Amino acid sequence: MARASRVMRSNSQRGALPPCRGRWAMPVRMAGLCGADSVVSKHAGASRYNRQESPCRNPFVPDSSPAEVVSLNALLDAAGRGERILTANRRLARQLLQAHEQRMRAAGETVWETPAILPWDDWLTAVWDAAQFAGRLPARLLLSPEQEQHLWEQVVADSPAGEALLRPAPTARLAAEAHALLQDWCLQLPGDDDRLNDDVRAFRDWAREFDARCRSHEWLPASRLASVLGECPSAFEGWCDQPCHLLGFEELTPSHRRVLSAFTQAGGRWRRVALAGLAGQAARVSLEDASQEARVVARWVRQRLEANPDARIGVVVPDLAARRAALCRALDAILVPQARRVDTDPRQRPYNVTLGLPLAQEPLVRAALQLLALASGRQPFEAVMQLLRSPHLAGWESERGQRALLDRQLRETGEPHITLARLRHFAAREDRPWHCPLLAQGLAEMERQRREWPSRATTGEWVTHFSRLLNAVGWSRGRPLSSPEYQASEAWRRTLATFATLETVGRPMSAGEAISRLRSLAAARLFQPQTPPTPVQVMGLWEAVG
Repeated sequence: MARASRVMRSNSQRGALPPCRGRWAMPVRMAGLCGADSVVSKHAGASRYNRQESPCRNPFVPDSSPAEVVSLNALLDAAGRGERILTANRRLARQLLQAHEQRMRAAGETVWETPAILPWDDWLTAVWDAAQFAGRLPARLLLSPEQEQHLWEQVVADSPAGEALLRPAPTARLAAEAHALLQDWCLQLPGDDDRLNDDVRAFRDWAREFDARCRSHEWLPASRLASVLGECPSAFEGWCDQPCHLLGFEELTPSHRRVLSAFTQAGGRWRRVALAGLAGQAARVSLEDASQEARVVARWVRQRLEANPDARIGVVVPDLAARRAALCRALDAILVPQARRVDTDPRQRPYNVTLGLPLAQEPLVRAALQLLALASGRQPFEAVMQLLRSPHLAGWESERGQRALLDRQLRETGEPHITLARLRHFAAREDRPWHCPLLAQGLAEMERQRREWPSRATTGEWVTHFSRLLNAVGWSRGRPLSSPEYQASEAWRRTLATFATLETVGRPMSAGEAISRLRSLAAARLFQPQTPPTPVQVMGLWEAVG
């Protein structure tokens, strides 16, 4: 069943077609070669699919009519009149809100009403909540993306096909993406009479089981929200007083059109718009490697800023996640050489990267996860030493010298792993120069809290135990938090709250399972601290839409 993890190598962006006959296809625009509705296989050398031959039945086609071009001022005027601006992504909504704020400040305003500028998915959720409150839709629990993913993992793990998978979680993630694409394109699952290979059959069975569990518990997956609202025009009552402007949508999928059709039936008005661009010239530059490319981009950005300090510059990187570190090093070296210092305030950088980093990589959050892991059992030596040097544990400012000596002493032991009890024993040695009384006290409190942990508990109960343990050891109290660190701590608390909600769709789990699940949530959540507006925006290809 190893093939089951390969069938769903989907494009991570919503808008591609689901698997048909065991392969993956997606609609692409090829100007001058074929229509916008053409379907080309993602696999190199594979032939095009015919819709009539596909077991995935789709009676709809996407809308690719051109959007109406408007100026930014005209769009902000519409927002000022109370009209809604629905964006294709959060970055675009954030940029429009910042532009509106700058406009109000330039006009001398000190207080103003927040305009209705929000991403499409947030609008659907708001419509759903209002319709539920008004009783226009049956009472159902709208699952969060994290709850939905957790349910998918259980479905895959509980299936015969899932038993053969070494890592069911990534396969479940791909299955969830494929299922969401089915909803976006209003496609049906293949039937029992369709000719399917083992991979597509496994996905079909998982999707059926997922849907069955949602029906039996009256859960609504977020991926089905548009489908439900598209079948209930009455859900949009109270939302039709102002027209909606759709910004950043390259084309409208059948799911979009269903929602907008219901919105229109309820009396709503909408149009798809695109911001007027600036005239410019394109140039192609050939360079030796990616490192040289990053340096050339950084020098080009600097030249632009020196020529016009008020310029707004966008740097679009198709594979931003893979090239982020190298590009940021080049930008720091050329734009802000002082950024090489450890204590440099990130807000001094004239650029902002729209793609955040996994929350689990933030030093403050990483320390919390390392503390929980240490409480659950012995940990690799380097992980414990990293925790020992963390400035986010109580007593760090007064004991950092002794903790450095403790680090050296433990390294001399040559132990590959260290337990909580072993670390506390060394830290509590009063007759040694590496004595760390505050650290030893915190570790002793950790041991006491650890003894109160049950063998299995719900995620909500684990949140209580984890929070008590972190508070006992003095997590986040080593020194005053900077603004980004404070935002990271708030993001961590929101992650704990999300983790607690998994008990709705999950089963009780052990401490190790709970910590692993919490770590996965923190790794999946991208964290980007809020910073003042910057002249340079570094963004991925899809974030650049609009």
